[in-house]
Amino acid sequence: MYVCMCVCVSSFSCISVLSLSLSICWEWAVSEEEDLLEAFEGHPRIGDVETLRQKFAATADLCASEQQGSVGASEETLLELKRLNDVYFDANGFIFIVCATGKSAQEMLDILKGRVGTDRQEELRVAAGEQSKITKIRLRKLFSELQSEKAARM
Repeated sequence: MYVCMCVCVSSFSCISVLSLSLSICWEWAVSEEEDLLEAFEGHPRIGDVETLRQKFAATADLCASEQQGSVGASEETLLELKRLNDVYFDANGFIFIVCATGKSAQEMLDILKGRVGTDRQEELRVAAGEQSKITKIRLRKLFSELQSEKAARM
């Protein structure tokens, strides 16, 4: 739903217009839980670098750079991330979503600890906000790359 809406308004002259359009589309699209859960399925579990490599080969570089903080983390931290991710998933029926850009594995673990046990409806709201941040970062990066390519052709 979200992607379809974005494509319909896909003529963006600058990053601020893109960002505003994304916000409007996202607010409308997340009104349905089914659409949110579909968006969440596009993410590997935080700290699960091997799954990230296997499942998201086409976008592995993008996901890996977003989860850079989990690379080089201690085995103990990664095991605790995995354990709490499992607890979170069992409680909510969807994976833990956090905008990992710029966060260390320990910071992500601390955030996860704070969110385990939260009411599912509240978690859907929080996860939707994190999904929105992730999407905006990815699209800003893509927009920037496209602008650079366009400038290089001139």
